[in-house]
Amino acid sequence: MGRKYKVRLFGNFQLARPSGEPVHISSIKGRALIGVLLTAAEGSVSRQWLQTLLWARSGAFHGRSSLRRLLSDLRKHLGDDFDALFDVHNNDISINADRVEIAGSTRDGAFLEGVEVDEPKFRTWLAEKRSHDTENRLKLPTYFSSRINPSIAVIPFVPFMDDAFERRIGDVLALEVSRVLSRSHMLDVTSHFSSRRFQFAKLDICEVRQALNVDFLLYGNVRHENGKLAVYGDLLDVRTEQIIWSRQYSASSVELMAQNDNVVHELALDVSRSMTRAALKLHNTKPKEQLDNHTLLMTAVSLMHGHRRANFNQARDVLEELISRAPNESKLHAWLGKWYVLKSNSGLSTELEADKKRANQCTEIALHIDPTCPFSLTMDGLVKSNLLQNFDLAVAQWNKALDYEPSNAMAWLLKGAMHAFADEGMTAVACTGKSRNLSPLDPHKYYFDCLSATSDECQGQGERAEEPEPDEAKGGDL
Repeated sequence: MGRKYKVRLFGNFQLARPSGEPVHISSIKGRALIGVLLTAAEGSVSRQWLQTLLWARSGAFHGRSSLRRLLSDLRKHLGDDFDALFDVHNNDISINADRVEIAGSTRDGAFLEGVEVDEPKFRTWLAEKRSHDTENRLKLPTYFSSRINPSIAVIPFVPFMDDAFERRIGDVLALEVSRVLSRSHMLDVTSHFSSRRFQFAKLDICEVRQALNVDFLLYGNVRHENGKLAVYGDLLDVRTEQIIWSRQYSASSVELMAQNDNVVHELALDVSRSMTRAALKLHNTKPKEQLDNHTLLMTAVSLMHGHRRANFNQARDVLEELISRAPNESKLHAWLGKWYVLKSNSGLSTELEADKKRANQCTEIALHIDPTCPFSLTMDGLVKSNLLQNFDLAVAQWNKALDYEPSNAMAWLLKGAMHAFADEGMTAVACTGKSRNLSPLDPHKYYFDCLSATSDECQGQGERAEEPEPDEAKGGDL
């Protein structure tokens, strides 16, 4: 059926098209109507009941007229989306619940917060819906709790003074950081074109949250003097409006414009590490029931790539909790498959053959859910090569993954390693070199370095294989 419309019913009301573009519904009764339909049995209510609920004080005639006018206004706002969402008949109105995901939970605010209609029946209805079991009555999955990856927007860095060159620099910096972050399969990055409309000195966090629906926000300032740049960055948790970190960087304006300066990599790496640390802190201080899915996934990935056995075993528990929440998320099953690969390869398995089968089952389930998921295809290839020694099928899976996602760093890496073991050094170096360029934030970076070194040795580039990687990412980065 494709992507869905997102409706936020807890806290500030929001409606977004499947593309992510927000739709502004200014009418309080329009918001109320959507809330009523989404909580009604089978998403359908009679016109007469709606008129009584929202316009009883206006009388039957004016109530009918007001409902028709409201539907007409919604159609103007939504355009073709109106017919995709609503079925309007002479006697009743319904909403296509299969096309909608509910946003947020009671932790984000009251149900239909700010939607107050001066009608007795509506006030009674709203009070009931705001009772403690409101969420249980919403049969649709919640958007915030079901989002697997954390989302981030990078706002163009603004100059301290109104300088056209510095504005351009700030825009380029945000664009490049967005590009680097978007290479991570652990992050959902808002497009630069969507983020750059908030390029002004005073950010309205509520407006950004409503328009972009992101979990994190990176923004800051730039100052240019004598070819040198001072970059000040802030990473904000949008939900709590708390600054996670605030840091300063130095850069060369010439090298930045030529895409040669390390400041972009430093910023992106600090973002990924800080988000991981924040997730781990939440995991260690709050019950898992209070944590969003993306927080749990960041925690699991960090724990499984760490060096403590207790943490590694805990990662499986977190992944299994996630799968119980979202059993139809292909990537989660693929991550669990990777966990079994790491367990088998690290000597932790006491039942190796059984764990090999479990790994294969996980990735096969992932591909049954979504046969086109590049990450799941890549992990299935990893299982087939490392555990089952079915090398031809492994390469076929990696090629499929790259057909769907040419920037899939892990697929390039594993394919390159396979060429290295087949003594095809030139091809191996080309593949692993491409993977390293695409994977500055991968949580398994030491694995990239190790297999890349194998390819370099195969090609006779021993000195390069021994060179330490500058600013090496530690286990747990995104």
